[in-house]
Amino acid sequence: MEGLFKRSIAEQTPIEIIYMSKTGIVTKRVVSVRQINDEAIIGFCHMRKALRTFKRMNILSALPVKHKFRKQDDQLG
Repeated sequence: MEGLFKRSIAEQTPIEIIYMSKTGIVTKRVVSVRQINDEAIIGFCHMRKALRTFKRMNILSALPVKHKFRKQDDQLG
């Protein structure tokens, strides 16, 4: 995932993540990564339309966005 996060910053392209909140809710997010560190990634969440911090330990998967994404609140489970 590290390479994908770095590529998102370098190419200014969004990624799609499956993220579990601290309350256990799993969501799919489209994120444009701005910064990465050992604990988290900081990026613009297209669903929330805001800069957000995502704990690495709660990112269940990450993929490049290969299609145009739609605004939606994709809640899984």
